[in-house]
Amino acid sequence: MTSHKRSSRRYRKSPDRRVWVFSELNHDLTPDQLAKVIASAALEQARLEREAKRQRELDAQENAT
Repeated sequence: MTSHKRSSRRYRKSPDRRVWVFSELNHDLTPDQLAKVIASAALEQARLEREAKRQRELDAQENAT
């Protein structure tokens, strides 16, 4: 019989990417804390989308000339 060592998976992320971790220690988030997490993630997503749009516009201007 073989024994399998249980190990937690390790995930690599790019340095500029934020990750929210919800563990058993903080599963009792208050509504205010949860709202702050959601709002922060939404603002970050909007920033990334704005940055991508700006880059597409710059690329389009360069290609037009």
